[in-house]
Formats: sequence, C-alpha cells, structure tokens
Amino acid sequence: MRDVFANKTLACAIFAILIIITIWSSGCVHAPEGSITVSELLQNPVYNEEFTVYGRVSNMGELFCPCFTLSYGGDKVDVWYDLMVEELIEWPAVSVEGIENGDWVLVTGELRVREGVQVRETFWARRVEKTGTNERTCEDRCGDGECQEIVCQAIGCPCSETHQTCPQDCPSAGLPNPAAVYCEQNGGVFQGIETPEGTAGYCSLPDGRVCEEWAFYRSNGTECNSPE
Repeated sequence: MRDVFANKTLACAIFAILIIITIWSSGCVHAPEGSITVSELLQNPVYNEEFTVYGRVSNMGELFCPCFTLSYGGDKVDVWYDLMVEELIEWPAVSVEGIENGDWVLVTGELRVREGVQVRETFWARRVEKTGTNERTCEDRCGDGECQEIVCQAIGCPCSETHQTCPQDCPSAGLPNPAAVYCEQNGGVFQGIETPEGTAGYCSLPDGRVCEEWAFYRSNGTECNSPE
C-alpha cells in the first residue's frame, strides 16, 4: 500500500513538472532564427568573431558612453555603437535611431574585452535592428508598489523595473521617496490604496483630499488624481 502511494506521488510530481515545462516553453521569448541570446553568448564567449545577439535594451542614454545594456535571462553586456577604436582600427558608428529602453533587438557585431581598471566584456555593434518593444513581450506593472527587479523571461511576465524606469516602485537605495517626502511636507500622510491595477501610493491631505502621490508631487500640488 505504501509503495502504491509513493508511486502515485512520484507520478503526480512528474506530471506537474511536465506541465510547468510546457507552460514555460510556450511562453518564453526565444531568440529569432540565426541569432543567440546574451545568456548563450556569455556562457560560451567567443571573441572577435561576428555574431547576431538577441536581448532587451536598457540604460540607453544613461551611461557615460555611446552604448546601452543588452540583457536576457539575467545576463547583461554593454553594446557600443560609436567610438569603437582599437589601435589603428576604427569601426564606423551604428545608427540607433528609434531604439528605446525596453525594445527587443538583434545586434550584429563582435564580443570584445576592454582592459583598464577592470577587465570587462563589451559587444561592438555593426548593426542594430529592433524586433519588438516591451509592451509586446512583458506586462508593465510600474505603479503597483512592488519593484520588479528580477522577473521571468516570458511573454506576459512583468517588465523589469529599476529606479530609472520606475522610481515610484524602486526608490534609490538609501534615498527617500521624493513624492512621499513632498506629501509629508504639505501636511499629508502617505498611504497605499488598492486599485484595479494594483497597490498605488496616495497622499491624504489635511483638507480631506486624497491625491495620487506622484501626480501631486510632479504638479507641485496642483493636480490631485483621487482614487476612483
């Protein structure tokens, strides 16, 4: 009897695992044919050979270089599209017009190693092609009160959030939420209110108004989007 119960338990566990694998594989964002993901590139790095790499853009316009971060599956590499100089060789600049943070792109180029204070792998681009935006591949949950720093890599998963892309959910470490500080400076009390989109921050003011904290802060107190 005990063996029968153990066999049934094992069968159920295997069935559950198969369901999870099926759901994951059907929803995952796969690299287009002829390309590899950033994760695959960094797991088996080959330098100075041309590859087409697939990933999502972040930090565009936020780094101190003509470059952006390309990520997939938690792995990241900085992609340079200008000022690519090596001894007497200078690569031509690559257009990134129309490329924005959150876009899924194919980048054709070569993996290089930059030496300096710290050895760091970078990817020199010869071509950048947009394949889609984060609205098509992930769910924007900015404003739900939870910082989605680590997310699954599948269609319908929450978009990855940082202090730059979603400051209301991801306040910078060690710094107070400026909207909450502004609320308190105006005699208000911060509170989280459940909305159809999730938990949102509101400022309860002495005059009875309850205002969405970021609208109230950015408008210098002139806008008050109360919860419906």
